[in-house]
Amino acid sequence: MYYYLVASLPPLVLGTPAPFTPEEFRFNCQGVLSKPHLDELDAILAGNTRDSTEQFTMRWHDIDTEIRNVCARIRAGREGIDESPYTQSVTEYSVAVEHSVTDALSKANPMEQELALDRVRWRALEELGKENSFGLDAALAFALKLRIAMRWSKMTEEAGREYVEDFIHKNTHEIIEDYKVHTA
Repeated sequence: MYYYLVASLPPLVLGTPAPFTPEEFRFNCQGVLSKPHLDELDAILAGNTRDSTEQFTMRWHDIDTEIRNVCARIRAGREGIDESPYTQSVTEYSVAVEHSVTDALSKANPMEQELALDRVRWRALEELGKENSFGLDAALAFALKLRIAMRWSKMTEEAGREYVEDFIHKNTHEIIEDYKVHTA
């Protein structure tokens, strides 16, 4: 049990600035989490949940995979293509996740859809973290929610504009080069 660590964590609210970075959280966990648990945290912070043997992480991987599968199925259906290359198997299936993702993808614009999908993830992490509320599960749920919060804190108008400008620049260059090759 990690009572002190979990009790010292600030509340996270989706859509508000994160109190610290995932790297700072990881630093705070050194000397508190056991070596195997710190390794698990490192894997989660790196986005690697596939190879875990921790029950929490395996359940989270299934939930996140199901979210991605439902998105792939809906998007493939809209395009009239086969979804199977874009989906993976899961151990557990949740009708609630299916409905929540379907509702999220019915939102009017892509940003609302992404926010709604991250709310599905956030709620799932809150539930998973409650199962062992002062243990490793709570710390790992916090780390994953922190990653989501950091993702949203990086989504500024300026960052979006830079991304679009880079995208246009790269693709314009490729289109021009492709045009030169085909017209030469």
